[in-house]
Amino acid sequence: MPIRNLFKYWTSKIFTPDGLARNQYKAFMSLLANNKKAHTLMAELEDIYYRQTAMDITRVMEKYNGLSLAVSDIIDDIQIIAGSGMESLRPYFKKIDTYAHGGCSKGSAAPGHQVGGIQPF
Repeated sequence: MPIRNLFKYWTSKIFTPDGLARNQYKAFMSLLANNKKAHTLMAELEDIYYRQTAMDITRVMEKYNGLSLAVSDIIDDIQIIAGSGMESLRPYFKKIDTYAHGGCSKGSAAPGHQVGGIQPF
């Protein structure tokens, strides 16, 4: 995957420099939209946590999954903009995402115990 991105980057730069600039601009605009979405979802999750709002864990997981998707899209956008040198972002993201899913899965807490500050029903 990283070699393919690097190949796409250099062939676009050599053969269609305007096309590369357009793709990078589209990726940058996408990055901004996904950044806004990610920050909104983080704020909602923080609000749930700090206010100790009673909520079903599946709803929290839906919000987290939206955050995870937005961050994944941001990584894709960064790789398009940078061309190379950002290959290590994806493995770290996957590792963090796996830990987050493992620590907040539906059956991971016994009744009466909190998961990430949220009391399951």
